[in-house]
Amino acid sequence: GNGMEQDYSKAIELEEMGGNTFGFTYLSRANVKYHIENYIGAIEDYSKAIELDIIFNSTFYNRGLCYYILNKYENAILDFTKAIKLDPADELSYYYLGLSKCYLNEYINAILDFTKVIELNGVIDSAIYVDAYYHRGRAKFEIKDFQGGITDFSKVIELDENYGEAYGYRGESKSRIGDFKGAIVDLTDAIWLNPNKL
Repeated sequence: GNGMEQDYSKAIELEEMGGNTFGFTYLSRANVKYHIENYIGAIEDYSKAIELDIIFNSTFYNRGLCYYILNKYENAILDFTKAIKLDPADELSYYYLGLSKCYLNEYINAILDFTKVIELNGVIDSAIYVDAYYHRGRAKFEIKDFQGGITDFSKVIELDENYGEAYGYRGESKSRIGDFKGAIVDLTDAIWLNPNKL
């Protein structure tokens, strides 16, 4: 959502009431550290801000992203879950929650998170909408729901015909269900779209 703007509005409101400006100083410094890719330092400052009652969706989302980038998926999951509790319409937290769960092989739960992104977003041409279908398809592939995966990869291709990885996974899914002709067509497209990646 519109977290950062709301945070600054709240900061101004609290400062006018003589509130916790120190916590906002930690939050600001954490944001700067995040932008210069000092993720460990950012986590420390986000944690200090939270300790000082700077309890915003974006504080948990940003700290969750730091954990995600550092491959600390359990911690990321906790923070994205807290961010969602504070803003149930936060599609980005659901998206990274799903990705974090995939890294921990929690594919069934990840599918639910990617489905929520799709339901919340609904903006057909947004990258996150397309990526949510792709990652949901990959999670379905991992649990051997190849037909479900094919449906999601087909949606990705319908929305972005140059999404080579979707052709690759759709082709692999087709081969797993015995559609070898369809698999060859998709895998050939995947190679053609991504000659250097494969």
